[in-house]
Amino acid sequence: MTLHLGAVPASSTLYIPFATYDSSDGSSITMTGLAATDIEIYKNGSATQRSSDAGYALLDTDGIDFDGITGIHGFSIDLSDNTDAGFFSVGGFYWVVVSSVTVDSQTVNFIAATFRIVAAEAIAGKPKVDVDGWLGTATATPTVAGVPEVDLTHVGGATTNVAALATNVDAILADTADMQPKLGTPADNDMAQPTSPLH
Repeated sequence: MTLHLGAVPASSTLYIPFATYDSSDGSSITMTGLAATDIEIYKNGSATQRSSDAGYALLDTDGIDFDGITGIHGFSIDLSDNTDAGFFSVGGFYWVVVSSVTVDSQTVNFIAATFRIVAAEAIAGKPKVDVDGWLGTATATPTVAGVPEVDLTHVGGATTNVAALATNVDAILADTADMQPKLGTPADNDMAQPTSPLH
């Protein structure tokens, strides 16, 4: 069964487990012949495999019978290894193929995993999200580092003259600045109870 890893951060290390079974009764069975040179990676459907085995490692020394458990195997891939320059790149989609090993006296080839590389995480365990375009248009460079710059073109559903917005707000503040002194404060804001009417 192929392991689908989904979106993985650039420069991370992937751990790929797989299992082998007896062809007659389905029981777990060990394997032979696993080596880093058996690991082949293909990018974006191309038939050209990665040109280097650098960055591949067999888990638990030889990758076979992990932790002594029969039929459970695994290896790792270091995506930060750039020996084949530019092969591991953001946006690329990859197949990881094992070709070949011996299981139950048979030569076996299989797809161990698939994955797509996305932007590296700035904080471990938190996927990076880039807000770099609106409606297909690149956003403005922030005036203050880390603070998105937002253009207000509509307020309350209507087109707004943004250029005049600050001037209009300043004018309103100036016009209302002395309203309170002119209104004054009532001398007595305690409303007395009205007297009962005479009968």
